[in-house]
Amino acid sequence: MKLDEKSTRRNVIKTTGVTGVAALAGCLGGDDTGSVGDAGDSLAELTYARTGGAELSTPAMFLVDTFSEQAPHINEDYAANITVTQGTSENISVMGAGEADAGIMAFGNSASAVTEGTIESDFSIVVPEKWYGVDGFFDDPFAPLEGSGITDFDDLTPDTRIATNVAGAAVDVAGRVALQQNGIDPETDVNMVEVNFGAIPSQVREGAIDMGVFVQPFWEENKEEMGDPLFDTATGFDQPILPLFTAFRDDYIDENPEVPGWFVEDFASVIEYIFEQENGEFVNRESAMQTISNSIDIPTEVLDPVFFAEGEGQNGFGPIIDGMRMEPENINPAVEASADLGFISEFVDMGERLDNSYLPDRYDQPPEGRFYE
Repeated sequence: MKLDEKSTRRNVIKTTGVTGVAALAGCLGGDDTGSVGDAGDSLAELTYARTGGAELSTPAMFLVDTFSEQAPHINEDYAANITVTQGTSENISVMGAGEADAGIMAFGNSASAVTEGTIESDFSIVVPEKWYGVDGFFDDPFAPLEGSGITDFDDLTPDTRIATNVAGAAVDVAGRVALQQNGIDPETDVNMVEVNFGAIPSQVREGAIDMGVFVQPFWEENKEEMGDPLFDTATGFDQPILPLFTAFRDDYIDENPEVPGWFVEDFASVIEYIFEQENGEFVNRESAMQTISNSIDIPTEVLDPVFFAEGEGQNGFGPIIDGMRMEPENINPAVEASADLGFISEFVDMGERLDNSYLPDRYDQPPEGRFYE
């Protein structure tokens, strides 16, 4: 849904009651749904689908539900029911079935949702979840085992097994584009295989695959045993790319026009809390890191070097940014690549579904820098 004026989001929302409060789902176990917010007929209800196990890559709703005390609108104006899924394709499916109002999508399967009419009312992309090629975000590396002999694209052969999680997923398309940009046909010059993110490190070590993509925290946990990355998810593009984002069903926006703006403001407020500084120090870093550790069962010693760390290599926990504005050139090149690679039936102009009107004014600019100097 396109809104020309931000004031159009100030209408009174329709309210619905929250029926029951369940334990918030963790990404590594527990129930697959949870509720954030007090039950009551004064709150709008939002059911949000997010991918379990990817919170370090897709933090928006994770941050909002985990740090709800820092968010001004959740519990006060809306209550969030969290549905944890196996991936962005499942998020789209539950949205299409009317079982979720919003969720995390990727560029490829969101375009497929348009061509296939999966979400009858269509949808609007309201806030970025992850960027490729933006300072402060982790560009997922494709790396072999140390000593493997793979140090250059010339070392790749048709027998070289390169693993991503799913063919056609954001990291997979980005990897294939990088290969193409360096003269490698991903269909014939290497052997692309599918391996769960968590299993990639062990399979590289055991020789079952020759190279894999490492999302966080798996890169931080295993990088000492790996060789230098040959490329990463930003290598093949000439501009920042938006691989993952939060989208709302347009029929939900019609009935609850203020909730997307509240959601985005909560996201921004939590980010500001986590990155609050005094005298150049992150004053909430330790408590925020412990909260995340408790929620997703990842030790703080694993989070510590990853959690908004500075330095070359962009191994920080995003989003450490001062802008969230999304432009068509941040998504359409990846959609076009997905079509060229045969993962979607045709190119879809996803720029038509970008809606920056919900962004707080302080973030209504392209992502160009970090909170800290």
